[in-house]
Amino acid sequence: MNDVIDIDDNLVRKLSLVMGGVNISGANNRQPQGPRSNKTNTTSVFTGTSNLRRRNQLNDKSEIIHHLQINTLHKFCTVCGCLNLDPLSPHSLILITVLLSRHRDRISIAQAFVASLPATFEILVDWEAAEDLSFLQDKFSTVSDWSMLLSYTDISIGDEDREKVCADPYISRFCDSLQSAGLGETHPTSTEFAMRCIMHMAPANTPSSKMLERFLTSIAECRDIEMRCLRAVTSYTDQSNDDDRSAATFLCVLQHAVTTASFVDDVKYVLTSQKEIKCQEDSENTHVRRPRLRDIVQAIHNDTTLEYQQTFESWCAHKKFSSTTGLNVQRLLYFINAQTITVDLSVYNEYFTQALTSRVSLQHISTIDVDVIIHTILSLRVYQKNIEHLIDFRTRCLEGLSVGTRKALSLAQVLQLYVCCFQHESIRDRCWKAVLPVLNHSIQVACAKFRETFRYEVHAIIRSIMTCHVLALAPMNAL
Repeated sequence: MNDVIDIDDNLVRKLSLVMGGVNISGANNRQPQGPRSNKTNTTSVFTGTSNLRRRNQLNDKSEIIHHLQINTLHKFCTVCGCLNLDPLSPHSLILITVLLSRHRDRISIAQAFVASLPATFEILVDWEAAEDLSFLQDKFSTVSDWSMLLSYTDISIGDEDREKVCADPYISRFCDSLQSAGLGETHPTSTEFAMRCIMHMAPANTPSSKMLERFLTSIAECRDIEMRCLRAVTSYTDQSNDDDRSAATFLCVLQHAVTTASFVDDVKYVLTSQKEIKCQEDSENTHVRRPRLRDIVQAIHNDTTLEYQQTFESWCAHKKFSSTTGLNVQRLLYFINAQTITVDLSVYNEYFTQALTSRVSLQHISTIDVDVIIHTILSLRVYQKNIEHLIDFRTRCLEGLSVGTRKALSLAQVLQLYVCCFQHESIRDRCWKAVLPVLNHSIQVACAKFRETFRYEVHAIIRSIMTCHVLALAPMNAL
């Protein structure tokens, strides 16, 4: 996970990254101004080949940058899962930055940051997992990853807070350090710029001077940039030996940090790609494994049944949803219909209109489209601590796993396995293996006893899905 991949810093500065492709901003595509001479028209025939070669090189480099970007965001989503953070939340990137920082009081700083957020943002961090910094660094710690991730951040200071922020001694001290190191001529020394520099220098297990160098190089070229960054960092750290004051300054930086508009879109792209890759891997594993009699019988049953009658698309066509009803809402309603216990849709009047709930009559689905159910289960990205018996499920049903596997499971994955445990027996195993490929006899027996002992908290699960999936992607008035 921690393979260090370094690329040309000038290339990063010249290439404008866009998820789904890379826009070449450094190449000049405009025609030269002024009249063209005859000498230009009679240049070597190899000129076109040279230009083509240059374009191919730029495209290759763009693909490398694009791959690095996807890889970085993939690691970011993994760390968010370990900490029970929603990667689509605008504050998750900021929390990851402080929880993986070099500050001694990083946990208390993160807790203070969460406490300062508006009440509308409910963030339930797994603080126990956050204590293990080495475990988190195994998943995200390289200079390239941090430089790429922090490029999605910026600083925004309101007029009411500007005077207080500018008066912070450590921020003004860093501005002076930039000037004394000779960086003020090529780079701005504003308060916002100094705060961005402090944020880039924060990640643990990364050289502060190298992180600062990466950030400054992406803005403007400077002679002897490596030596000047080293001088600036040394000057700043020599005067900043008060841990409490440094923590207060870092908290101030975090409270005014914002993510760029493209961040959420890029994370959505990565999450969607992860689901597609996982479904493809599960399909390949299904074809490679040794055939079982149960699978053969199921395949024969599927062949003798009209395929149209088994699909999610046919169910949607039968319900005649309006064009304004999003696909995610349709998947959620199908998931509700496919549950093993009856769900009272009247509980969700604040989310669904009566016209929509009346159209969806809760009836038995003869053959469940398992791909839709798996997609809905995997949309549970965070655990909102609303399942009464999830701890009982974890202790009773996951004893058949190795210690390392149990430790590696995030709270969101445990929640997903809990939902899989209560699915219909015809799809239960496939749902479980879509989350965790390990399913032995001990786990199956334990899950059967758990279902007999504890009720299925389906309403809490549905609300969690709405929060993690529907509410994040679609406005409620569109439901």
